[in-house]
Amino acid sequence: NRGVVFNLAPQVRFNWVSRPAFRMYSSAGVGFTLASLGKENSVEASFQFVPIGMSAGKDVFFFAEIGGGAASNFLGYHLGLGYRF
Repeated sequence: NRGVVFNLAPQVRFNWVSRPAFRMYSSAGVGFTLASLGKENSVEASFQFVPIGMSAGKDVFFFAEIGGGAASNFLGYHLGLGYRF
């Protein structure tokens, strides 16, 4: 089976530590998920909660988050690279 999943969940972020090259934060978001899997289509509510997150770097940054939710389809930890523009 093949399909497409699209998530849109605006987030609110609270920075507890905000330095030029390092941030620690918490965030929460609510939105929706559109899914088209095979012949089935659905629209569902989605949420995202990150009690502890941190990022290191300025324009290009590494991030690590602990949390969960349907908005990014993860439960546990989330690691990645990002770009601020």
